[in-house]
Amino acid sequence: MLRSRTRWEFKKIDEEEIAFLAKKTKLHPLVVRLCWLRGVRTADEMDRFLNIESNTFHDPFLMKGMKEAVERIKSAIAADEQILVYGDYDADGVSSTTILHHLLSRLGARFNYYIPDRFNEGYGLNIEAVEKAAEAGISLIVTVDTGITAYAEVERAKELGIDVIITDHHEPPEEIPRALAVINPKQQDCDYPFPYLCGAGVALKLAQALLGEVPEEWLGIAAIGTIADVVPLIDENRLIAFRGLRALTHSNHVGIRALLKESGIEDEVLTSFHIGFAVGPRINAGGRLERADLGVRLLTTDNREEAVQLAKQLNRLNQERQELVKQIYEEAELQAAAWLEQGLGHVLVVAGEEWNEGVIGIVASRLVEKYYRPTIVLSIDKEKGTAKGSARSIEGFDLFANLTECQEMLVKYGGHRLAAGLSISLEEIEPFRVKINTLAKKKLTEEQLYPKTEVDIECRLEDVTLSLLEQISRLAPFGASNPEPVICIKDVEISSMRKVGRDGEHLKWTFKQNDHILEAIGFRLGQLEEWVSPYAKLDVIGEISINEWNGVRKPQLLVKDFAIHQLQIFDHRGIRNRLEHLVRLPLNEYTAILYFRPENQRDLEEFVKGTPISLYAISQNGLILSAVNKKCDSQISQIVLYDLPFTFRSLRAIQELHKVERIWSLFGTEINEQRLRKIPDREAFKWLYSYFYTHKTVAFDMKIWEIGRRKGFSKEELMFMVQVFKELQFIKEEEGYYSLINNPKKQSFEHSITYRREKERIEVETELVFSSIHDLSKWLTHSREDWNELKEATVR
Repeated sequence: MLRSRTRWEFKKIDEEEIAFLAKKTKLHPLVVRLCWLRGVRTADEMDRFLNIESNTFHDPFLMKGMKEAVERIKSAIAADEQILVYGDYDADGVSSTTILHHLLSRLGARFNYYIPDRFNEGYGLNIEAVEKAAEAGISLIVTVDTGITAYAEVERAKELGIDVIITDHHEPPEEIPRALAVINPKQQDCDYPFPYLCGAGVALKLAQALLGEVPEEWLGIAAIGTIADVVPLIDENRLIAFRGLRALTHSNHVGIRALLKESGIEDEVLTSFHIGFAVGPRINAGGRLERADLGVRLLTTDNREEAVQLAKQLNRLNQERQELVKQIYEEAELQAAAWLEQGLGHVLVVAGEEWNEGVIGIVASRLVEKYYRPTIVLSIDKEKGTAKGSARSIEGFDLFANLTECQEMLVKYGGHRLAAGLSISLEEIEPFRVKINTLAKKKLTEEQLYPKTEVDIECRLEDVTLSLLEQISRLAPFGASNPEPVICIKDVEISSMRKVGRDGEHLKWTFKQNDHILEAIGFRLGQLEEWVSPYAKLDVIGEISINEWNGVRKPQLLVKDFAIHQLQIFDHRGIRNRLEHLVRLPLNEYTAILYFRPENQRDLEEFVKGTPISLYAISQNGLILSAVNKKCDSQISQIVLYDLPFTFRSLRAIQELHKVERIWSLFGTEINEQRLRKIPDREAFKWLYSYFYTHKTVAFDMKIWEIGRRKGFSKEELMFMVQVFKELQFIKEEEGYYSLINNPKKQSFEHSITYRREKERIEVETELVFSSIHDLSKWLTHSREDWNELKEATVR
């Protein structure tokens, strides 16, 4: 057995409706299921969803504040006023700022842009920046991807004679800033039909309103912000991502081409994966470590040399960011483990001095991935007496709502359900940790704290075809609310399995089911190889895709999780240097080594000395004769069968350890190649009996050995048959001579103890050493009541 790392949740569907829609749409039933699970539940909706090219953008003037914003920007341009675009330092903020830069340039505006320093100013509009804008003669500030909580800052701008237009997408507070116009589709009284745009999406809608059409050339920039900010890829976001990815793939812009080249994806057909894991992190790296305007400059420059230089700089910063994340994560992980032990682990709040504020959000995400707990990572500034933090959450715990309940302890906060930022004074950290954990204990159940993976469909391996994958690809681009489909395939066999990647961190499989095969890769699963028997059957869940190499296209499964439900047998029979091999096995405190032969006792007792590993000496009847580090039967989950038992009954010890999940079989070296491999047949016994009958008395000397050799019998076989005759009272021994007993009682060879023991010894060798792994598994996994039946079947 091997338990899955997550709780698999199979989504419920209406089978009759699926069958009806599949017939009506002529789509593969599995594709219909995927659409239905995403809320696309009529034939017309499926047509629009799968044929996204034909979809259109919503009217931007349906958004509250749009009309006023457009009029004010037009009047500012007409009056040659100075406009300031105030952005944010993440990929969405950079994308939003870039779109407004292109927009105002096209409209002939006099403008500049400003992105606050993450380390000295923090997130959002700040009063000092507003005052500097007034000194510079700015009369209109347009925020992008920020501003919805900037009530005091807007009031100060108004005092200084500056109009403010807020464009944002974050959760609005109860009291919205009294700006000239607030464009945020999440406002309660906003009639816009889609509230889940990111900052770049809102900026794109403002551009659409001002230009009277969708600016196709900036859709790629909007797609970067949309995908990197992990907003739901449905409705208008999906349209932005779809058309934007295509635009990025074919873009001739020097900045975009340079960035794609540095990301190693210059020649790829771009997907949301490329943006999320290659482009987005590099743009983010500027704001995380140095200046966010590096990204804006890259995406707005027309100078090829400058673009190459900026792309290289962002790539270098991204590499530095990765090293920083690793270092801080290691420190934060130690704290997280300690808080869990102390009972304050419903929400992990960890803090450290000189933790780079630009990467603590990534560290928080990594901790959520490991512990599946809402996590807040704080960077302490002792001089200021404050800490800045990034928070990430899990389903069932609304970060923004719970931070609001703690707002009296916070200097500042903002964000949404699953991600947030905050500032807090140092003396409030401990009370805050206690309070937010108290809130979480009330709201999160134990089940919610166990990570789950939602599974879309269950299918057979034979269903995974290129034709199906080509239909599924029409659901792309994938992302939040439209994730990569997760499939489950049960009872697959392992055709091959090996570690790949640097330090063997990944697992590469070939799965087999009936006559069908499927290649699979499990990223960061390499450490599980030693826990998986190559003979096990797996239930796997993962994402399917088309792998293309040298012009050959075939399906591939990206394994997210897997489970083994039956007891696993690891076949190491006949291994030499068993003690050395034991060291390489993944033994732990739940392991018991079983041995049956007394000659191995001393070596094994020395091996387990100073370890928590249990050692059991087993009798021929399957009883524990002695034990070292003995544990309760239910605590043992894995067994090592070190040597070969003499009898099948010895294996009954396994049944006593009823929670066993894995068995390593190391026996087999005990068999001497020269020893008896089979019991002499009836003809052999008849020959020896006739020899006794003819010679009356027989001395077992060189003469009989030579005669036996010529007949094809070894000395051991002759002595075996003599001992059987003696036990059956067919012959007697007197002064070193053997002779027949007159009128012996007829009886089966089975009445001889020697015969029975040798027969069972050979059966044990045959069934446990020379059998297939499949047959060995039968012997090691049968329940106690099946032993006699199994043994009788084997004998027959």
